[in-house]
Amino acid sequence: MQVARLTFAARRCSDRPFRISPLTIYEAKFREKLTNNFQKTSGPNSDRSDNQHQPCLSDIEDVEDNKSRAGSIGCTSRWEQARPDVLALCRVLSTLSQSEEVSTEETMLTFNDILRKEKIDPRKVRLVRHHFTGHPERAKPYDLWLRRDGSLEKYQRIQKKPRFKVGGLLATFVVTPYGQTLFIGLYSVVGLEKVPAGVIDPISGKDVTGLHFYRTRPDKRLTEYMARLSINWGAAGQAWVQRAHKNEKPVTAIENYAEPPFPGFTKFTCDSNRVAEMPQRWREVLKNVKGVYLLVCKETGKQYVGSAKGDDSLWGRFLNYAENGHGGNVELKARGPRVYQMTVLEVVNSDSDAAVIEEAWKRKLMTRQFGLNRN
Repeated sequence: MQVARLTFAARRCSDRPFRISPLTIYEAKFREKLTNNFQKTSGPNSDRSDNQHQPCLSDIEDVEDNKSRAGSIGCTSRWEQARPDVLALCRVLSTLSQSEEVSTEETMLTFNDILRKEKIDPRKVRLVRHHFTGHPERAKPYDLWLRRDGSLEKYQRIQKKPRFKVGGLLATFVVTPYGQTLFIGLYSVVGLEKVPAGVIDPISGKDVTGLHFYRTRPDKRLTEYMARLSINWGAAGQAWVQRAHKNEKPVTAIENYAEPPFPGFTKFTCDSNRVAEMPQRWREVLKNVKGVYLLVCKETGKQYVGSAKGDDSLWGRFLNYAENGHGGNVELKARGPRVYQMTVLEVVNSDSDAAVIEEAWKRKLMTRQFGLNRN
């Protein structure tokens, strides 16, 4: 009998790969299942943007199986102390290999496979995917989740229409700043009532008195996958509630998720139409500094030098551009809607420093002669 040694290599949109340690799987019949699964998630139906690298399966080599381990999931001394993500994946694969419900003809490791492994009927599960609202000043579902204060659960409970089934389960996901659809918990729907008077929606800030208000409670099953498992939601991004048994969602990663750290002012860039997706810790950094910044039009390459001073912070200025496209600048306003890449040229300590340094950068980059500065 042969076995497959598989090395999973996945990439985030920042081109930083994560790797699951070399994993020896003593069920060769699942090699094709896993290979096709991870290759499919890199195809055109992936729910990440084109510039993001998708998880893939590589470095496949056949090795002779030790007869004493034939027919079982084996361990080598190298990965007996592997990270929890490897062990979790092994448990799923071990269950799948022994299950008669899963055909060897299937080509995907899906979220439904994991539900079945935990003895959860996919027919009872609604998949719920919370995306950011697009308004840069409002909190995103991802931000609510980071608070860990029940805000996201409250937001999920409030619905304009009867979307969930009492007695059923909700598998909840949030979209991260990297575009991942990250699993954050399983919830039981135990009741439905009207929103009490005076309740405010955590994102819109509006009074939602009288809307549908579901009573939910956390379900401890799938806890080991919370904030670690990501799926490919597919092309139907607007369909944010779907029936699990009718939608096979390929698993794209099982890893410990961490919000990306601020890269430093030298490496920082952000497009003006993606400010709303900026990680919370990046926002906090920019809220606490003033400085001189550069906008580059992504259509023409023309540059604009500006500064954040007075009561403004760099975050405040970037937020203005995201909201109206011009930040109050006459020249930019006349150009109409454009997308600008925003970067920080220098951080300053005072308004006088900002004025001097801004002028120096305008001269260096010749943005009055060839760019978008008019003063």
